[in-house]
Amino acid sequence: MWLVLCHCSDLAAIWAYEGLKALGMGPLELVSAESLAFSLKWEHRIRTNSASFRITLADGREIASEKVFGALNRLQFVPLPHWHRASLQDQSYVSQEMMAFYTSWLFSMPGRVLNPATPAGLSGAMRRPLEWMRLASQAGLPTAGYQADHSPLSASATMKSVIVVGGITPADAPYPEACGKLAEISKTPLLGISFSMLSDGTLRFCEADTMPDLRLGGPCLLDSLKACLERGLQ
Repeated sequence: MWLVLCHCSDLAAIWAYEGLKALGMGPLELVSAESLAFSLKWEHRIRTNSASFRITLADGREIASEKVFGALNRLQFVPLPHWHRASLQDQSYVSQEMMAFYTSWLFSMPGRVLNPATPAGLSGAMRRPLEWMRLASQAGLPTAGYQADHSPLSASATMKSVIVVGGITPADAPYPEACGKLAEISKTPLLGISFSMLSDGTLRFCEADTMPDLRLGGPCLLDSLKACLERGLQ
């Protein structure tokens, strides 16, 4: 099976799930962070050269790593509804422990994962704007000036956004090779990249997003997601 992991409020991920189903991709399971919080059983085994997981959800579905082909991973945090009445100190402790646990089992996900868990984020590393600027420059993208106490863009700036899927950029994307390179060096296979247009028509890198609005890519993005995830079987 393939998985779409997301939060209940992530309409873009739900759109992608419905779109992939319509394209005939299956078996495909939508698993929310909120449903994971109420799982009946967890089993996560870590060995010298491998790791595995087995989760039994409250609705009876079982998610076992040996049956997973790949995943669209949009998890951002671990919901902890059971701990709302605990002290803030206890909540903080549990949150850190559960983040470590989720990072581990998500990292053991087999097949093609968009995006894999990292120590800096459950679905791709969370980076500051200046860090993305540095990586964009290394990838060969032209970057605008940046000041820590100011937004790199004015509110009236013209924007253009593209979404890289598994190193592939849309046909009309500016700087396609450099966009793919940024996704590669940031280890973020599914990456939204935004550009600002200067008065002379020049496009400059503005920001990157590990949680792009997938709906902006339309049917072409669904085709790219399906092709990328299915390549994990080859």
